[in-house]
Amino acid sequence: MSINRNAPCPCGSGKKYKKCCLSKENVVQLTEVKQERFIQQKQELIYMMSKFFQKQYSRADMHTYLMEFRKRTENTVPGHMEDPFFEFWLYFLRKLENGKRGVEWFYEEANGRLNREQQHMIQTWISSKPRLLQAIDASEQSIVFEDQFTAETFQVVRSKENSGDFIPWYGTLSILEPFEDQYLFHGLRAFTTPQGLRAAVSRAQELMAAESLSHGEILQDYFLELMAEIVQKEQGHAGSQESKTLEQVEVTYNVQNEKALLDFFQQHDEFLIDRWGEEKMVSWSGNWKTFRDSEMTGSALVGDVFGTMEVVNGMLTFSCIGSEHAEGFKSLMKKTGVALSYMDQTSKSITLPFNAEISNMVFLPEEASAERFGPISQAFLNMDADQKIPAYDNLSLREMVQNGRKADAEHWLKNYEHNFSKQIEDGDLTPDFNTIRRELGLPLSPFVTGGESRTSSLEPASAPRRGTEINQEDIPYYEELGFRPDTVNNFYAEDLMTFYKEKSAGKSANTVRKYRNNLLDLRDILEQKSLTQWSSCDQTFWKQVFEKDLFALYTYTSMTQQKEFASTMKTLAKWIDDRYDTSLSPLVAEAIVKTEFV
Repeated sequence: MSINRNAPCPCGSGKKYKKCCLSKENVVQLTEVKQERFIQQKQELIYMMSKFFQKQYSRADMHTYLMEFRKRTENTVPGHMEDPFFEFWLYFLRKLENGKRGVEWFYEEANGRLNREQQHMIQTWISSKPRLLQAIDASEQSIVFEDQFTAETFQVVRSKENSGDFIPWYGTLSILEPFEDQYLFHGLRAFTTPQGLRAAVSRAQELMAAESLSHGEILQDYFLELMAEIVQKEQGHAGSQESKTLEQVEVTYNVQNEKALLDFFQQHDEFLIDRWGEEKMVSWSGNWKTFRDSEMTGSALVGDVFGTMEVVNGMLTFSCIGSEHAEGFKSLMKKTGVALSYMDQTSKSITLPFNAEISNMVFLPEEASAERFGPISQAFLNMDADQKIPAYDNLSLREMVQNGRKADAEHWLKNYEHNFSKQIEDGDLTPDFNTIRRELGLPLSPFVTGGESRTSSLEPASAPRRGTEINQEDIPYYEELGFRPDTVNNFYAEDLMTFYKEKSAGKSANTVRKYRNNLLDLRDILEQKSLTQWSSCDQTFWKQVFEKDLFALYTYTSMTQQKEFASTMKTLAKWIDDRYDTSLSPLVAEAIVKTEFV
């Protein structure tokens, strides 16, 4: 719909459209202008109220009311938020001796001095009541909140100032104020987790039964007590919070024969060599599964890490949680023969919240682009429908549903999704919380990447295959190219070694130097990537190589060095194409031209 240039501006300023928002429309959206003006009007009116109450209340009165506020909130409101929350409660919620609230008293006294807009705003405040609300859907412009007692839904303006940082299923105790075709929060509000919201709902229900009052009356009369309940849950102040103790164990050995120890690790698939250079670190893993996700390219292997070991100055230290893993490790180490001699075992207790778990896993994707799915797979792994949950009478999610406790199962999933969302950095990718909901017959989450079509799976799998045995005669070539025991099985290792071996055979010292140095550089670059095959070395990879990666290895590079590197990469790309029927040559050539490398 077009607006006449000479018509009153719809933002409510009283000016003509051509003199107001028409000139701003390329800078500020009309809705934002309206919202800014609306908030300004609110601030002016609240300032009038503040001046009114300053005249009506003595310093002693204010001190008495503040003591009441602190007592009823159990001193849970943080210091920097106390004054605004106190004033909000005093003006809009606290009842006077005559049963009216401060805002009603102000309206009666000041009505004659208010303009029509101010009168309408005050009337809206008087008729609005506190609500316990939970976010149940969201778009870029708004968040849908649901009233926990009436199931009414409200489209709330989504902005940092109004709705804070959006987190799936978060909730609040607040008052809603109509704005255009949406709502804004009126006054201060504390956002909380699904757990905190549920605690407030439960407390309100207890008060409703004890006082024989409606939920609306309870939310208004006991606003401070419910706020304290929310803040306590959010800040973890609940004194009855249960905890549990776990045992962290360290086992130490004296390394008698480092080569024999390395051979043992390489011969057993359950040991993953993370590093074996100056630093030596190895993971003991198992329970391998194949992870698939409809949002992920390819699949990935996921395994539990039972413990980690580090070799420093001839001493191996194994660390794990639980004595059963320590005993299992000691049993395995007996098979190393004379490579190790047992030294000592120590342990210490660590205390965790009762529902917390410590889990360590390894994630091995087929495609480098899928590396960011590591935390996603761990979240999915932890959503086991048959895992007992102590906080819910030791029932699993499946048993809750079967026993008529669907609300409990859904609450656990909401809380898990909420808490996990606060930890992840990639806001555009969420774990799949819908596959398990589908399995249990629960409503799907609207906040999951991929929506209704998102699927994930975990299937038992074998441990990742150990690389091929290395011929003794090839070891010097691997060493010249800088490969170590922990990198010699990388997908590119054998190819770079074979290429170098072929190109350096019978050649001059300068030719050998050229291939060795440039392949050393490429090996350094590849080690910083997470690629699994040559076909993953796409245009973006090669552009990065010629534009940044090589230069990051040196403080200075000569044109001769760059020409030799480009020549070696072209020759290697053609060699790989002939060997594997890939198409690296045109990618390398194009990247050299586009980056103006030589």
